[in-house]
Amino acid sequence: MEGIFRTDRVPNDRKVDFATQCLEGEAEYWWEGTRLALGGEDTTISWEDFTKAFNTQFFPRSFQAKMRDDFIHISQSDSTVMDYAGRFNQLSRFAKHYVDDEELKAEHFQRGLRLNIRSKLAPLELATYKDVLERAIKVERYKLERDTQGVHQQKRPKFTEFQGSRECASYAGKRDTYGVIVLHRGILHLIIEHVIYVDNEDT
Repeated sequence: MEGIFRTDRVPNDRKVDFATQCLEGEAEYWWEGTRLALGGEDTTISWEDFTKAFNTQFFPRSFQAKMRDDFIHISQSDSTVMDYAGRFNQLSRFAKHYVDDEELKAEHFQRGLRLNIRSKLAPLELATYKDVLERAIKVERYKLERDTQGVHQQKRPKFTEFQGSRECASYAGKRDTYGVIVLHRGILHLIIEHVIYVDNEDT
């Protein structure tokens, strides 16, 4: 919902009216009774008071505590940066004091990134959540491309070295090196004849 507010530029005094239009079923009935208890149609209800009342009604304290603890110990693990960011934002509403301060939010998000990504961001001293997210996505994309290229390089066929025939031993008293390329069972091999030296003192 916060993302929609930013996109549509909903002013603070209109957030409650905007959000309550999306309520359905039990939540809609709850709001009809709660609005009267909070002062009725003529009373301006703040977004903070609304979210507090909503969470109290639909998210028990034990659940909120669990979500808050999950947020405090959140980490990227094996997920992508975007999946991690989605989970981070979902849980952040249960730990407002971590995200109300932009620098603290950025620091907490960066701390949960995988080490191979976090280590690339550490020297940059990024101060906003947006900057950390964008940089992390770029680092992840680069690492993925590099790993993909590495896999392709490993699959390239390699030349196999074979010891050449000893027929070259007939060249007594000489040093000879032979390189022959042959096709063997569909694989290109490089046959390298080793340098052979034969002493002909006995001949």
